[in-house]
This record gives sequence, C-alpha cells and structure tokens, in this order.
Amino acid sequence: MANLRYFDETVYGNLFADIKNNIDFYTNSDGELKNILPDIQYYGESAISANLSDLEFKNNMTTEEKNASDVVNTWIIYDSLKMLSPIVATNGYLWSYLCHTKYREYIMARWIKNPEDEDKQEDTIKTIKKRFFCSSNKKDIMRMNAISRLWWAGYLTYDENHGDPYHLTKILFTGQQICADILDTPFCGNKTVITGILLAIEKYKEEVDENISSELVRKCIKYFRRYAAVTSVDFLSEMEIHNIIFKYLSEN
Repeated sequence: MANLRYFDETVYGNLFADIKNNIDFYTNSDGELKNILPDIQYYGESAISANLSDLEFKNNMTTEEKNASDVVNTWIIYDSLKMLSPIVATNGYLWSYLCHTKYREYIMARWIKNPEDEDKQEDTIKTIKKRFFCSSNKKDIMRMNAISRLWWAGYLTYDENHGDPYHLTKILFTGQQICADILDTPFCGNKTVITGILLAIEKYKEEVDENISSELVRKCIKYFRRYAAVTSVDFLSEMEIHNIIFKYLSEN
C-alpha cells in the first residue's frame, strides 16, 4: 500500500505544453519520467492509500481483444481504487500522474499507434493529449483519459448485488462505439440511469439478439436523450429506465 500521488498543477501544465519535445517518453518504453522532469518535486501526495495492480495488455490487439481487455482492466482499476469518491475521481492531476508512471506502458500498447511514423506525429500528439492528460470537462475525464475511463466504467457498472458484479461492465464494452454513445450523454455520471440502460441492453442480448448492433443502440440513446429533454430522468428508477430502453430496442 502506498499513498496516491498527483501532479503539481505547474508541472502538469509544463508537461502538456512540451509534449512534442518529449515525444519519445510517450512512444518509447525505455523512457523515464525523471528524465524529462529532472531534479524537481513534481508530485503531491494524498492521504488516500492504495495497492495498484498491473493492467493486462499486449501490442496490436484486435477490436474484440480491446473490448475484452477493457472489461478486465476496469475490474483491476476499480477494485484497486474503489475507495475513491466521484469528486476525487474528477481530479485530472491524479489520473495524469498514474498515466505517466504506473500505467505508461499500458497506454502506449493500448492507444499509441505507429509511433515511429513521423507523418503521423500530429495524430500521436492528439492521442497523448487525450489519453495521458485530462481536460477539466467531467465527460472527457470519464471517456478519454486512459485510466480514469476505466475507473468510471467500474463505478457506473459495478453491481454488488449480482453474482458477477461486473456483468454490466461487459455490456458497456460490448463495443467501443456503444460505450462511447452511452457515456457521451448529459446523464453519463448518473449511475441509476446508466444501470437502467445497461440492464435493458443485457436483457435484449439475452432474449432477442445477442449481437445487438451499435447503430440500434445509438438510435436508442438519441431517443432517450430526447425523452430526457422533456422528462426529469434523474427521478426515474433503474427499472423505469430499463423498461423505456427495452421497449424501444424491441420495437425498432
């Protein structure tokens, strides 16, 4: 067990501004953070202690392997950091520190493509900004940062009353597009709403079509967003949301 660390605000800003000069650190497994932040105290230390486990990864994964890996790694991250509150889990300096230290090689394998291709360097820099750093937008913290997205997936899907508490995590990562569409909503931080949606998709997969299409889910989420614009879904129960979503999926 060790106390969680987070970047100093100034150091974080300097790292973000200097990505291009430090590109080897983000693309070469031999790099070390101390080599680009020499002789300074670049982190703060929180009072929260955790035992951080390694993540599972390999290079050049297929889409199916990435989905399966995201499920396993969500379990690993959330199980290690279940003590965090949602407020603490919006601290981008914490997640970015973990990305630059403990989980750097995982992010490189999972997200960095063709690092040796200079023609693709701008694309690589954009990926580094999204996956190693955090914007101040909560939705981006939930969806983009390579490690915080796993924690939030765990927080939103963990079901302590089920024999498999991560059964809804598997539903969320049925496909990357399905995951993106569900989390790219105004109610993405509402566990009750997300649980109701995922329970409906789970039932649809079990009773109607195991290979639910991402296009059907996308249309359903668009429909529910319109529904939410005229109805306060924050006051609906998981089962009420489940019924709305399942009815739409079954009739379209």
